Amino acid sequence: MKTWILPQPVDPNWVREKLELGGFESQWEPVLTEWITAVLQAPLNETGVSLSQLSARNKQVEMEFYLPISEPLIASQLDTLIRQFDPLSAGCPPLEFMQVRGMLKGFIDLVFRHEGRYYLLDYKSNWLGEDSSAYTQQAMAAAMQAHRYDLQYQLYTLALHRYLRHRIG
Repeated sequence: MKTWILPQPVDPNWVREKLELGGFESQWEPVLTEWITAVLQAPLNETGVSLSQLSARNKQVEMEFYLPISEPLIASQLDTLIRQFDPLSAGCPPLEFMQVRGMLKGFIDLVFRHEGRYYLLDYKSNWLGEDSSAYTQQAMAAAMQAHRYDLQYQLYTLALHRYLRHRIG
């Protein structure tokens, strides 16, 4: 999804072309067209804004960032810090990585502005189960904890904060 530049409304010919490029049969075109349309129109927050409403001017796809790590970063120390301030992190398995130093490079799938506020969105495709009952808030939180996506959104938030501070003061 992160690399899609989608026509509005979703063009079945575009979907068919993408299916062919991926080696899938064209019989999936109506299903995929309906699914993509639903994803684009799903509300992203309490204001009801959806991906289909975001103008090119108010979004940045694949925002690249760098975070300098000037002092050695130790997993246990970082873990202790983030557990203090984030309830989701408090329930996660311990962070495990070798001591690092240098520059962290990353990409945020989507940053957008809506009604004067900035949001970041990260696409995930984790398989949690056969139907929508497997995708409850509790199940998604458990998957986020198991994969330590909490650290990812914290790093993304820090990167966006620094970017905005630099750009808009």
